[in-house]
Amino acid sequence: MSRFEPIAIVSEACLLPGATSPAQLWDIVAARKVVTRKVTSAELDLGDAPSRFASGRVDAPAMQHAGLEQLGGINAASLDPVHRWTLQAAWEAWRNAPGADETSPEKRGVFLANLCYPSRAKVDYAEDVWRNGATLRPFSDTLNSGLPARLIARMLGAEGPALALDAACASSLYALAIACRKLAAGQIDVALVGAVNAADNLILHIGFDALKALSPTGRSRPFIQGADGLVPSDGTAAVVLKRLRDVSHSDTVRGVIRGIGLSNDGRRKGFLAPDADGQAEAMRRAYAMAQVDPATIGFLECHATGTPVGDSVEIQSASSVFGAPRHLPIGSLKANTGHLITVAGLASLLKLTAALEHETLPPMPLDGALIKPVSDTGLEPLSAARDWKLAGDGPRRAAISNFGFGGNNSHLILEAHEAVRGYVNGYSALPAQMPDPIVIVGVGLMAGPDRGERSVVRRLINAPAAPSLLASTVGADPVRARIPPSDLLRAEAEHLAILDVAQLALDGVSRAPAERCGIFAGIRCTDQSARWPIRERLRAQMAAEGHNDLDAALDAVALPLVAADVLGAMANMAANRVTSSEDFRAQGFAIAGEESSGLAALDVAFAALSDNTLDLAIVAAAGFAGGALTATTASDQAAALTLKRKSDAEAAGDRILAVLDRPDWRRSNGERTPSFIHSVYGRSEPASALFELGA
Repeated sequence: MSRFEPIAIVSEACLLPGATSPAQLWDIVAARKVVTRKVTSAELDLGDAPSRFASGRVDAPAMQHAGLEQLGGINAASLDPVHRWTLQAAWEAWRNAPGADETSPEKRGVFLANLCYPSRAKVDYAEDVWRNGATLRPFSDTLNSGLPARLIARMLGAEGPALALDAACASSLYALAIACRKLAAGQIDVALVGAVNAADNLILHIGFDALKALSPTGRSRPFIQGADGLVPSDGTAAVVLKRLRDVSHSDTVRGVIRGIGLSNDGRRKGFLAPDADGQAEAMRRAYAMAQVDPATIGFLECHATGTPVGDSVEIQSASSVFGAPRHLPIGSLKANTGHLITVAGLASLLKLTAALEHETLPPMPLDGALIKPVSDTGLEPLSAARDWKLAGDGPRRAAISNFGFGGNNSHLILEAHEAVRGYVNGYSALPAQMPDPIVIVGVGLMAGPDRGERSVVRRLINAPAAPSLLASTVGADPVRARIPPSDLLRAEAEHLAILDVAQLALDGVSRAPAERCGIFAGIRCTDQSARWPIRERLRAQMAAEGHNDLDAALDAVALPLVAADVLGAMANMAANRVTSSEDFRAQGFAIAGEESSGLAALDVAFAALSDNTLDLAIVAAAGFAGGALTATTASDQAAALTLKRKSDAEAAGDRILAVLDRPDWRRSNGERTPSFIHSVYGRSEPASALFELGA
């Protein structure tokens, strides 16, 4: 396993429930405040009836920087919060990072954790189009997946990698991991890492309700007996990162990231069932790459959401790594703010950097008796703050765990920036090694009615005989996929297509160990997932007008939401259906870069193979035209490539189809040129670039 180069956090910002700055977030933590509140029916556009939902809401201020008002011809102040909040937090973090603007534009990267569910503006756009046939809303309202990262890059003048990713509730730590690897490899010199959850609040509530994870009492109570679920919250946070060895005297180092471990449950458990072994793997990988003993951790910030099963499994996994008898203070910010979803990890990071600054072990609200798995261990949720002074020869260290639906696990090690008793935060760079070329060893393609590499090539050879641009059928083998057929029917077509082409790309390829295999899926928020909040709002409207027989009309919009629908629309599930089917236990998540999503995923996979994080990586992307809100997706396409290092492929006897150069970010950030393949099959914006490479 490769070593992890220490990375310095040199600036922070946030817009979170009750906090428009990291200092205000610390005030909430130190005072053990609970800042969730009832979300009103009017806020959900459900009329005047009392709401049964609780939520941590961001009451964000107006844009505070004049330069954000107009951004490349876009009126930023009027944008959907998924764009506006991220721009404001990114700007606040960037402007307080000395020397960031002095780096070369191509050495600046932007990495955004973003929940790729419909934002409120996207739902409103969809409702206009589907009910009225047209809308006056801006086109940017539909681009809630990859565009926020692009706008941040444009604002900061960043010409390096700029992407968004969705690893469910573990997304923040995954974004940090990608940024840290890019810094360690020297591809960039400064990184803006952000996280945002600005998904439509109604879809979050009805979605978690369908998953039986939503708290009916509206209280977030991690580790507490009788806790009945989570409370969803929204907001954003951002940090600026540099290599620790590049930090200057003008920098204020808020903390040092010493390691980030990632893992996936593979096929060990179901998509909704957390796995203690998978969680422990992420923890152990973090300590192995950091060369740090878990016994040196002084505080553990848990993912703990207040769901009895999830909290109990997490305590089990933590105890297996830190030792059940050992006394270790723990906490969960979700007791204060509710569950920030994709922002959970970054918000916890801000909590812990403040705790290091104030030399205080942070407390949390504790409302009731502790669950038995906690009482049976040395893990101790703190109800009152304690001094956190330096003891011994090493620095103060803390850790953060995040876990997400679908099997995404992550664990981060944070260290105070200090030099004491002979210990100095630092890193000796490893000697440079000759790069091992990255090669393609498998291809899976689908376009319109054509499935498989041979069918696509045959079509191209016989051009200009143009096919239908829409797929006649999209499916997957439920046995190999390990998904009940009824659930497959609830999955988005793009997700099934990625599963299909990924399996095609694996045919005939020798497998690496499960813990060394990963998949990166280029995807976007599907338009169809906007139908469920529209259904609920239409129900409220029709009921208020006195209509009684609603089911037929509502079912024409969307069938009642069930758990399989929620999973079927989760962007990260496009990758995690493959991790489950093929038992990949390293990484699996979605990457959003709008039309360049496939190339963005390719770049992340290329880096993971180059730095020896993975031995086998699948890169996939899909985009479908059916039911689309706009004409930007003109055809149905999906593609997958299986990648290995050349030496590994040769040793295994794999067929080498091509040698890859490092992906060109100038192309992946938006440049497009017409191609012969485009003239035959049309364009499917999330997938076309990868499809053309595979073909």
